[in-house]
Amino acid sequence: MIAFYAGAKRLAFTYAHGGGQQVTRRKPTEVVLAPGADAYFIVNKSTCEVRTVAVATSMRVRLSGDAAPRQVSPGRASLGSLCSGPTTPDPGNTVHVSPVEPTIRDLFTS
Repeated sequence: MIAFYAGAKRLAFTYAHGGGQQVTRRKPTEVVLAPGADAYFIVNKSTCEVRTVAVATSMRVRLSGDAAPRQVSPGRASLGSLCSGPTTPDPGNTVHVSPVEPTIRDLFTS
């Protein structure tokens, strides 16, 4: 589960597993990590067609087996913005999420 927030408010994005312009369509597989190990995933969102109505300030992710979501730091990256425009729904309101991978390299293999 992944969700974007503006402050405490959850933003009404549509989430798609895989696909989009930069995210693989490969099906997820189980990734077993050693305690303290890192895991990686990509999120991709198109730009708003007309205007921005809210900007995401945080992202929460819950992995299988987690009792509660984890706050994920995007570093200096932009998390994206919720859109409003003439197209309903705005294509910029879909966030494509890759499968979780044990290495960054695995994110870019087909």
